[in-house]
Amino acid sequence: MHELAIANSIVNTVLKQVEKQNLGRVNAVGLRIGALSDVVPEALEFGFSAIIAGTALEGARLKIENVPVLATCTDCAATFGVKELVFAC
Repeated sequence: MHELAIANSIVNTVLKQVEKQNLGRVNAVGLRIGALSDVVPEALEFGFSAIIAGTALEGARLKIENVPVLATCTDCAATFGVKELVFAC
């Protein structure tokens, strides 16, 4: 479950910024996750909520925006969404 490692990295990064900028409590953390990233949002949220207790992030939630992968066909110039590494129009 690599989502726990990702969640840990997110928490560490945000906590460094909280300290650096002398911020208080964090209510939410926004993320953009690409469709081909192989990250399971529910698992990431679970890992995140499991490791934020006792930190400035306690009670914060992840706001996850799923970002589609778009490609353009070299033959017809149509733009299409890429799914499962199939780059075909």
